[in-house]
Amino acid sequence: MKEALQNVDWVQVIGVIWTVILIPILKYAKTKIDEFAKAKNIEKYTNMLINSVEIVVKDVQESVVNDIKGTKEWTPEKIEEVKEIAINKSISSMSIQGYNLLTKCNADFDEWLDSIIKAKLYDLKQYK
Repeated sequence: MKEALQNVDWVQVIGVIWTVILIPILKYAKTKIDEFAKAKNIEKYTNMLINSVEIVVKDVQESVVNDIKGTKEWTPEKIEEVKEIAINKSISSMSIQGYNLLTKCNADFDEWLDSIIKAKLYDLKQYK
């Protein structure tokens, strides 16, 4: 047994262990860490966007909507214009990195953002 261990080419054994076992394990671990970091970033930017939308909806409601709602100026076109203002302000409040990450992860980002704005507007109406 002792002679067999002395005759083993340890450099080759370590190389095989490194190549067959350690490198795949390290690649797998790196992939999982990257996925976790991406998920954390998505969560962080999603929360930032939701908080921004809440502020923007309140601001647009107070600065634009309250003045013209119930008047002749409150038309479907004006409603769409106000919605676009809210969308643009919400997007502009994000960093480029956050916007790129969220649009990459959400193929329907615009519809998703629109639904968040509608939900915040509904909440604002309910608690007013």
